[in-house]
Amino acid sequence: MTIARFVVLLELMLCTAMYAQPASKISVHHNPNHEISIAVNPQIHRDYGLAYPMTYQIAVPAGSSDLRAWRKHLEAEEWAPITEKKPEDFFNGVEAVRFDYANHLAYLSVAFGETTDSIYIKITNQTGQNVPVEYKNLSRYYDNRAAAVTVTADDWHPYFDQQFLYALNIFRKHNLWVSTAIVTEWCDAQTWQHIQTQLDSGYVEAIAHGRNHLHVPYPDPAYEVTGSKTDIIDNLKLPDLFRNGEQEYVYVWVAPYGEYNDEIDALVSENQYLVSRVVYFGEQGFSDWESARNKYAPIGVMREMGPLWGGSDNLADLNLAFDTAIAAQGVYHVMCHPHVLYDGQWSKPYTREHLKHISNRKNLWYVSMGHLYLYHFLQDKSAFPVSVAATLGPLPLDFRLSQNYPNPFNPTTRIDYQLPQAGHVRLSIYDALGQLVKNLIDQKQPVGTYSLEWKAVGKPSGAYFYRMQVNGAAMSRRMLLIK
Repeated sequence: MTIARFVVLLELMLCTAMYAQPASKISVHHNPNHEISIAVNPQIHRDYGLAYPMTYQIAVPAGSSDLRAWRKHLEAEEWAPITEKKPEDFFNGVEAVRFDYANHLAYLSVAFGETTDSIYIKITNQTGQNVPVEYKNLSRYYDNRAAAVTVTADDWHPYFDQQFLYALNIFRKHNLWVSTAIVTEWCDAQTWQHIQTQLDSGYVEAIAHGRNHLHVPYPDPAYEVTGSKTDIIDNLKLPDLFRNGEQEYVYVWVAPYGEYNDEIDALVSENQYLVSRVVYFGEQGFSDWESARNKYAPIGVMREMGPLWGGSDNLADLNLAFDTAIAAQGVYHVMCHPHVLYDGQWSKPYTREHLKHISNRKNLWYVSMGHLYLYHFLQDKSAFPVSVAATLGPLPLDFRLSQNYPNPFNPTTRIDYQLPQAGHVRLSIYDALGQLVKNLIDQKQPVGTYSLEWKAVGKPSGAYFYRMQVNGAAMSRRMLLIK
């Protein structure tokens, strides 16, 4: 093996191996004007969107009152006021500020914008002057709430379409978010339209449940795991909280029948789902981050509402499960099958009484499962994608090599990169053994943003890597060709 190939192999291994000391996902800077800038790693922004507001705890001077908060996404922008909310207000998933004057804190819930990786914030007094502030941390939950509540509903397809519409109307009246697991290949045009209407009406998330709701092993795992995500993106316009410009995000894979294997797990990782939901009960927290696969381990639920899969139709049991999760400052995750509830269960007191018991509490965070894990991912210091940390050498300021899109792909994909200074650029494709497949470019380029296309015609399915060298610095990323 040549020294050059050894170096390439070493870099490619770093793209998939666990790193020792990851950089921060966000960086925070204070300036002399008492303004704070918060920047997110650009690759994380691209990979996960981050349109959901995250809550930043900001220390304000003791004795303060009547403060106002402001934000912008670019230095050249005008400051925009952040709407103030009080503890007695009911709200979720919106940009807002809540002042806790007794503890000298402001809870600023702000989302990242589409065109920039930064947020600028400031707090002013009654006369419009900036007050001294200090960034403390990201709250564990949105708006520093005590605990979280999320709902998943399985098996949306034409046979159960009316049952879903009926159930979602009830959940929405209780201001409860429902993450709906869609069996995509079974959906006809009318069902897709009904799903779109429910998404547009709010409180509904689209998550993947396979194309055909199969038992494992799947005849074609990629067709099910990758294909169901592709179907959702191709057939729906996802709400703004699940978008970053034209890019849309499906954060959750729900395993049909709760069945799971390593092949499915690998594809869940490749498709950048944040987490898989399976079927077991009593789970009131988050699963662990799996560094080797850049996602959270599969997670169960606290309870199923309704008599299926060991679910409960006992009001006392359901309410106790909720009370237990909330007392532990955890997550109350209740799942259901709307077609089971439709079959006589909605007329029984336990269904609506349980929803009444768990809903509309102002100290709880009501959230979709995807946003629950997205927020947790940014807040969780143990979770850090390997691809983000796989830069090698001292990269120039603002050097950026983006993840290819689409990924996985067949057979064409696009690679974008940004040069903050002129330099000689070499961008090459390698196979999993470190063998050179193709040089896409090898020439000097001026400052600017560039896009290259690779057509993997005639290449076998599997993992590939692209490596960019600029003025002695290098970066490598992994991509997956699936035919």
